[in-house]
Amino acid sequence: MELTKLKERLIGIINEYEGESPESENMTAKEIRALSGLNKTNFCKKYEIPARTWDSWESGERQPAPYILKLLERVAKEDKR
Repeated sequence: MELTKLKERLIGIINEYEGESPESENMTAKEIRALSGLNKTNFCKKYEIPARTWDSWESGERQPAPYILKLLERVAKEDKR
């Protein structure tokens, strides 16, 4: 997915949920990937996230900005529909 299209999609999803409190603010990177039903390789390819970055997020070595996790959670939920 082209980065511009991904950004537009994320903005659309955020606007759709505007005003709602997130169902699970504290979801981890690993939980989001599990929600998606994808393995690590396919998840990273689909959402254009470098595998090493994702590995560091899942292992807890590094923490992404909270808004990144919220956006990924929403996109994963949308894509499951």
